[in-house]
Amino acid sequence: MTKHCAVGLVAMGLLAAPALQAQGVDGTLFDLARVKQDVHSRRISSFDRSGGNNDRFEHIPDGERRTLFEVEGAGMINHIWITIAPPPPALSRNDIILRMYWDGQEAPAVESPIGPFFGQGWDES
Repeated sequence: MTKHCAVGLVAMGLLAAPALQAQGVDGTLFDLARVKQDVHSRRISSFDRSGGNNDRFEHIPDGERRTLFEVEGAGMINHIWITIAPPPPALSRNDIILRMYWDGQEAPAVESPIGPFFGQGWDES
């Protein structure tokens, strides 16, 4: 139901864009409803530079930070895939903090334990 609702809202926004433009509505919000031209998609993925299958972070000490990916320029994240081992209860999804920064800000725009961010409440009581 939620997926259909979101798709419907996007479609309504796209259909409303020409009517808004005809009324002289412009600016950032209008720009979000307009279908963009000359947009290119990119995929960023981890990989083992040696050609093997060891592209994981291991043995990260408490308090240490690792960068999953870093990219410059405008864009949109539409898919994140992270595999975490070991499974609960050996590792709590609340022990890994996901932070996202953009627009040159020093404070994170997103800061959340990875489990709750992805809706994974395993082994919670």
